Amino acid sequence: MFRKIRFSRWTGNLFLYVLLVISILFFQNCGTGFSVRNPEDFDPSLSSTATTADTSSVELLYSDVIGKSFTDLVEPVVDPSGKDKEKSPSLVLGVVKNGVAYAYGYGTTTLGEEVVPDGDTLYGIGSISKIITAIILADSIEKKEMSLSQGVADVLPEPLNNLFDKRVTLEHLVTHFSGLPSFPSNSMARGGAADYSINDLESCLRRGGCVPISVPGSKYQYSNYGSGLVGFILQTHYGASSFGDVLNRKFVSKLGLIDTGIPSNEFLNLLDRSSRLALGYDTQNNQLAFARMGLLDSAGEIVSTTNDLNKILLQLTGEDSSELSAGIERAMSPLRKTEAIRSSSELKSIGFAIESYSLKGYSNLCGVALSDVIVYSKSGTTPSHRSFVIWNREKRVGVSLLANRGQLTNEFVCLAHKVLNRLMGSEQVSN
Repeated sequence: MFRKIRFSRWTGNLFLYVLLVISILFFQNCGTGFSVRNPEDFDPSLSSTATTADTSSVELLYSDVIGKSFTDLVEPVVDPSGKDKEKSPSLVLGVVKNGVAYAYGYGTTTLGEEVVPDGDTLYGIGSISKIITAIILADSIEKKEMSLSQGVADVLPEPLNNLFDKRVTLEHLVTHFSGLPSFPSNSMARGGAADYSINDLESCLRRGGCVPISVPGSKYQYSNYGSGLVGFILQTHYGASSFGDVLNRKFVSKLGLIDTGIPSNEFLNLLDRSSRLALGYDTQNNQLAFARMGLLDSAGEIVSTTNDLNKILLQLTGEDSSELSAGIERAMSPLRKTEAIRSSSELKSIGFAIESYSLKGYSNLCGVALSDVIVYSKSGTTPSHRSFVIWNREKRVGVSLLANRGQLTNEFVCLAHKVLNRLMGSEQVSN
């Protein structure tokens, strides 16, 4: 069960006045909106112990008393000491239930320091960017501005429109049935997809590269390249200077988000964001900056916070509505079957970059009996960060995970599924 915190009312009695002051101080250190800098201030009974790879014990720090309820699930994926390279130094868990959103922080954002993250800590969300991009496209389709059947070549600017494969449609891009490779074929030769440009793509197409490696529409083949083109097409369609501009105008402003955007210097210097970053770590504990993908930024470059993801989850679960609601509904509608869940014969369906499947399909992988309910999800990983969102429309429950280690493990994926399963059970979230 979750803990309920209430304030006492001052009645003029000195004892109650002192109690009120203590209660306020306690709330400031334990409320969902605050980060606890000094974990030694905690009652030891509220802390858990995580075992690292070398069996030494470390304190699993967390920023919220209610967050204790999830420590048994979180412990396998968080190690604030950094010794276990498969675990993340920090993690923020977002929960949406009964129309209320919560954010719980664990670990430390900076190895060697005690900086517990909270709902306002910025992480790279990786491929969850694809959901946001797809919703913007779905909204434009709902408004009859664009069509899924449109050829990609028809909506690209010159000279790309004359060079691109005429068989590929917008539907192929959002469902990963375009046949395009994961990244442009010339991206590795130039040292990766960082700051990939229009000139890079044009050069690749003119040389006969960056083309489908299977027949468009014939099979599921995950493509960051294809997803990145969706954002560039939206930028072209709306006459915007960048995809970041489209993101702000067509998504962030419509949902009242605060800290979601492309991590440009201008973006990070506003609202004290640079001091709230959870810079990521690779498996050697080298600290990494956020991914920068240039032309393909809509495929995985967006950064956000758990508080913003909670607002998005309230929309995705149907708990809240906005002018994007129709587009969100369309984005979740299954368009094609994709692939079997690992350790299961059950197939997933995909809408606009959003997968749907039965939660029980992950029972074998996660080693626990999960509910037979339809859920929607998307994972994300970059060299520096990992993320996951999952939700159920029927019970209007959602979960998000943000972590600063760039490796998507089975334990991380299963954490999201287990938390959602627990939330749909008998446990209740309360204020």
